[in-house]
Amino acid sequence: MGKLSMELYLKNFSKRYRAAGKREKGILLQELCDSSGYHKKHAIRLLNTTLKKEKRKIKTGRPNVYPENIYIEPLKRIWLLSDQLCGKRLKMALPLWLPFYGEAYDVLDPEVYQGLLSMSAATIDRLLAPLRVKYKRSLSGTKPGSILKKHIPVKTNQWNGG
Repeated sequence: MGKLSMELYLKNFSKRYRAAGKREKGILLQELCDSSGYHKKHAIRLLNTTLKKEKRKIKTGRPNVYPENIYIEPLKRIWLLSDQLCGKRLKMALPLWLPFYGEAYDVLDPEVYQGLLSMSAATIDRLLAPLRVKYKRSLSGTKPGSILKKHIPVKTNQWNGG
């Protein structure tokens, strides 16, 4: 039996099991063990857990002020074009980038435009967190390479030993 069909079987079987008397429960339990291959104790535990009602999680807390589906696309585009700035720097860069966003892409709604300007740096970081994993770079902003090392002179002959 598959998992889904076994769950349905247990759901229907638990109704019969609850309605049965003490002697009939033993017979029903043996029937379940024979049909499913479960051990008797495991079958009892399964039937007892199906008796409990499933609790639904109720979402608590404040409502989401910045829904991801509206703000993530313009934020992602500006973040990638600005060379993946951190939230604090991107917050400072948004007023410079947003006026030209409509020329390159579609024009933003005034509500989205004002929302992006009023968004905090922590919220920007929170919205971009899944993208940071996807577009992972090193900790520093400098791209790795040996070309830069060749152009920086390092003085090695001066010692200030005293």
